[in-house]
Amino acid sequence: STPLNEAILAAMDVVPQFKKDYNLQIVNTIFLTDGDSNYLHYYTDDCGICNNIRSKNVVVRDPVTCHEIVLRDHYTGIDMTQALVRLLRYRTDAHVVGFYLVGQREFGNVSTKWYKTDDDKVKAQSEFKKHRYAVVEGSGFDEYYFLRSTRDTNEEGEFIVDEGVTKRGLVSAFTKYSNNKMFSKTVLTRFIKMIS
Repeated sequence: STPLNEAILAAMDVVPQFKKDYNLQIVNTIFLTDGDSNYLHYYTDDCGICNNIRSKNVVVRDPVTCHEIVLRDHYTGIDMTQALVRLLRYRTDAHVVGFYLVGQREFGNVSTKWYKTDDDKVKAQSEFKKHRYAVVEGSGFDEYYFLRSTRDTNEEGEFIVDEGVTKRGLVSAFTKYSNNKMFSKTVLTRFIKMIS
């Protein structure tokens, strides 16, 4: 499955080191995914025994900041993702934005996991169908964008970013992508405002 939660855990060390190495005050952390993460419901205790904790209340604690988030009995992989993103934001003081590439057919299932109320789900599904994107707020991420993937369309176009890209280069790449009508100008505007 998609190792999103593992990537968020890795970012706990990578982002602060990056911030230190380049003497940065503001860092924007962006996750690009094509799926949700598996549950992180096992841990190894001091004796090396693997324990399943999914059926119990779990406290996720950052040993550096001492922030804690409680996950209730039978939490989901998305609950863990949201908790880890919140802990990442506490530790790094960075904006954390997510982009989830998802097909039109898959979005119905995805929206039931990320949107809390039926009204929110219906609204998001309508927006996604009409504008080819939807945004969920209050998910741990500053903003989490669902972008319609071209997997289930006849459209062509790729979002290409060179390694070591600057903020200007990232904005330029998004602009080229949006000029192909693959990306809503509304999303582009929101994203640029977020990282400026």
